[in-house]
Amino acid sequence: MSKALLFGVALFALVACGGLPNTFEDVEYDHLIRLNVIASKADCSETNREKLLDEALFLDKFAGGRLNSNTQDIYAGIRDLAQELHDREDPSSTYCEIKNSQIETLTQEAINVFGSRR
Repeated sequence: MSKALLFGVALFALVACGGLPNTFEDVEYDHLIRLNVIASKADCSETNREKLLDEALFLDKFAGGRLNSNTQDIYAGIRDLAQELHDREDPSSTYCEIKNSQIETLTQEAINVFGSRR
């Protein structure tokens, strides 16, 4: 039996049995948590709005490389909300609270669903 075939069988067994950590899930989950924490602060400073947008863009780009269209749709919606908040000139505190609350709610729902896969 060739070494390549043996390696392939061993790798398949590790993956099939969950022997390898799913680092992509960990990265995704980490950024989802970060976005949720940033949104929960309800801070409307330009710095905070930049952070929200950066995390949302990361998740959207991350999901774009996956085959799961549901995840892509969720992250695209979060990205759209973060983009709206970011692009708004001098947003009122009420507007910020609403957008941050929407982002926080969506990310918390995603955490609840995706966290169960960990």
